[in-house]
Amino acid sequence: MPDPPPSPEPAAPRRTGRVWLALALTCLVVWQAGIRERSPALETRYRDASAVGMCHDIWSRFFPFYYHYGAFPVAFRARPRERSLEGVEKALAARGDSLVMALGGCAVGSGGEYPRILLYMPAAWAQGGPEPASLRPVTTAIAWTALAALLFAFQRQGRFRLGLLVVFLLGSSPFLLYEVYGRENIFSVTLCSLLLALALNLRFLRAGARAWSGDWVLALGSGVLLASLAQMRAEAAFPAASVLLAYALASGLAPRRRALLCATLIAGFLATSSGWARFSDGLHGRAVELVEAHGGHVYSGPRPRHHPLWHSLCAGLGDFGGERGFSWSDVDNYAWAAPVLRAEYGLDTTYTSGMFFDQALDEAGVYRIKPELMPEYVEVVRRRFLDAVFGDPVWYAGVLARRGARVLQRTSPVGLHWVAGQATLPFPGWLALPILFWLVRRREGFLVKLVLFSAPLSLVPLLVQSDLGATYYAIYHLLLLAIALDLGLGYFASRSRVSEPTLSEST
Repeated sequence: MPDPPPSPEPAAPRRTGRVWLALALTCLVVWQAGIRERSPALETRYRDASAVGMCHDIWSRFFPFYYHYGAFPVAFRARPRERSLEGVEKALAARGDSLVMALGGCAVGSGGEYPRILLYMPAAWAQGGPEPASLRPVTTAIAWTALAALLFAFQRQGRFRLGLLVVFLLGSSPFLLYEVYGRENIFSVTLCSLLLALALNLRFLRAGARAWSGDWVLALGSGVLLASLAQMRAEAAFPAASVLLAYALASGLAPRRRALLCATLIAGFLATSSGWARFSDGLHGRAVELVEAHGGHVYSGPRPRHHPLWHSLCAGLGDFGGERGFSWSDVDNYAWAAPVLRAEYGLDTTYTSGMFFDQALDEAGVYRIKPELMPEYVEVVRRRFLDAVFGDPVWYAGVLARRGARVLQRTSPVGLHWVAGQATLPFPGWLALPILFWLVRRREGFLVKLVLFSAPLSLVPLLVQSDLGATYYAIYHLLLLAIALDLGLGYFASRSRVSEPTLSEST
C-alpha cells in the first residue's frame, strides 16, 4: 500500500525527536571531522579519473587577482611567488606586460565557468589572505550541509531511522569521502547537489503530500541552488529533472499547483543562471581593464559558459567504440579534427601535440587555439557523433546496453568508517535490484521514488561514457541497502514488541 501522509505527533514526542535529531547531527559532525583528519588514509581507488574537473594548480594562480582586485581571469605567465597585495603591485610594476587571461591545457580563463573562482574565498577569509588557496573548506561545507539536511528531511517526514541509515552509508562512501577530503577538486559537488535537492523536496515523494505555503520557497530555492552549483560543475544541474518529476507526480497536490511548482523551479534556475552570467561578464570586464592598463595580453577569443557537450559525447564513444576510431582522449580527437577542419572549412589548423592546435589566436602567439572553443570544431564532432548514432543505431543501442551493464556492475563499495579505522565491502548494484522489484510489487511508492530520484547520477555513464570511475557517482544501491536494513530493523522491532508479555500475562 502507498505510504500515508505523516500524522501530527503529540508535543512530547516532537520534543524527543528534536533531541535525537540534535544528537545525531552532533555525531555527524564529529564523525565526519574524524574522517577528514584521517584523509591521507582514505581509499583512493574509487574516484573520478574520467575528467580533469577543476585544475587547482592553475586556478589558484588566478585567485590573488580576484582576491585583491575583483578581476578574473588575470594571472602572470610565469608562476608567481607574490600573493600579498603589496607583492602583487610590485610585480605588476615590474612585469605587468606578462599578464595573461588564459592558462593551461584545461583552458582556465577561456573555458568559462568563472564563478568557480569564488570557491577559494572561504579559505582566504579564514586565513586572512589568498595563500594557500584551497577548495576543501567549500567542498567539506557542502558535503556536511547535504548530509545534515538529508537527515533533517527524513526526520521531518517521520522516517528518522531510514535517514540515519542513508546518511551513514552515504557518509561512509569511499567515492564521496575521497572526492571531498582526499584531493583539491570539485567532483563531489555533483553528488552533493542531488542530496541537497532530495533534502529540499523529500516531502513531495510521499503519497498524499498536502499543499503547504512553503512549497514555493522549496521550488524556488531548488532552482537557485542547482543553477548555482551548476556553475561549478555542469552535471550538478541534472537533479532538476528528478525534482520536476517529483512535483509532477505529487498526487496529493492539485494539477495546477504541480505545474506552478515546476514553473517556479524553472524560473528560479533560469534567473539565477542569468545572474551568474552577468557576474561573469563583470569579472571579465574588470580583467580586461587591468590587463590593458599594465600592457599585458588581452584575450579576445570565444568564451563559452560551459564545456562543449558535443566534444564529450563524441569522445565518450571511446568506451565501446575504439574499433571505430573513437577515443576518450582530447588529443586523439584533436588529431582527427585538424585535417577535417582544413578540408571542410579551409582553416589553417594543424596539430602536433598537447592540448592545443599549433596555431594561435593572437599575433604574439600567447593564446594557442583550443579546439573545443571553435564553433567549426564543435560542428564537425557533432556530425561525427550523430553519423555514428543514426548511421548504425543497432550498434549504438548495444553501446547503451553495455553502459547500462556497467552502471549496474561498477558501483562504489559499501564503506564502513568508525573512529579507529575503515573497511569496504564490494556491493555491485545488480545485487540490490531484487529489493527494488520487491518494493515495486509492494507498491511502496515513497521508497521507489526515493531510489529513482538518484537516477540523474547515472546519466553521464549512460549517455556520455562509462569508464574511469564515471559510474561511482551512483548511490541507488546504497539507498536500496539502507531501505532493506530499515525494513529489517522495523520487522524485528515489531516482533519484539509483540513477544513482550503484558502486565496481565506476567501476573
